[in-house]
Amino acid sequence: MTPTKLLVGQILIVFAIVFAGVWASTQWCAAQLGYQAQLGPAWFMAGDTPVYRPWAIFPWWYHYEAYAPEIFDRAGMLAGSSGFLGCAAAIAGSLWRARQSRHVTTYGSARWATVREIERNGLFGDAGIFLGRKYGRYLRHDGPEHVMAFAPTRSGKGEYIDQMMVQSGRAHATIVKANFFLEQLVDAIGSRPIDDIEPFEVLAPLKRLEAKGKHETAKKTRSFASRVFLRRAPPRLRGAACGSRQQPSARCPRNPQQGCLSNGHTCGA
Repeated sequence: MTPTKLLVGQILIVFAIVFAGVWASTQWCAAQLGYQAQLGPAWFMAGDTPVYRPWAIFPWWYHYEAYAPEIFDRAGMLAGSSGFLGCAAAIAGSLWRARQSRHVTTYGSARWATVREIERNGLFGDAGIFLGRKYGRYLRHDGPEHVMAFAPTRSGKGEYIDQMMVQSGRAHATIVKANFFLEQLVDAIGSRPIDDIEPFEVLAPLKRLEAKGKHETAKKTRSFASRVFLRRAPPRLRGAACGSRQQPSARCPRNPQQGCLSNGHTCGA
């Protein structure tokens, strides 16, 4: 709910309290006076009880106070108390709106989950991928959503990925093949952060495989690497990108000794 809606609702509540208090004092005063005919016609009948307009207390007070001062004094106190209740409601509403400022999403709604939200999403379960620890309890995710793992180089991400693939029900042969393709790339780019690796740098290990005549292995290794590096080639590599990072040429070269990427494929011997 927006702050404007909260403010409008707060104002309506205050007016409703005051209105109800004045109306209650009018009905109480009429009942104390025995619903006499001098009070005027009723607004409507609720069964056998006449119901007067909420503001009728004010002309009655002006005309008949001298005849029943104690009754009108008490009716005035009842109407006045509704004003104090309205002020109390306004203060309470202001404090509540101030507490809602922490939920303002003007600059984004991303935040850390609370313990209740973690429990509601089942992250305190005993199965799934290990995510971390909160208040001494392990966080695990066992669902179809994607999970990103951040860890330094040579920190055991490969072994952890194996565990994730096993827990996700992947076949043993799939895990073996994934590790095999990783081994083809680890010597060239395995010790560098992923953010520093450019897509065309994957060409070096691929060309070594092609030079050994392992064209099918090179093709499958490139397909495996494309899950990370070539999911979508950046503009400078789209269509045909080769050469240096700053000045990629527009076409794939005819020189078989110079490799490049052309629509996500490798060129050259």
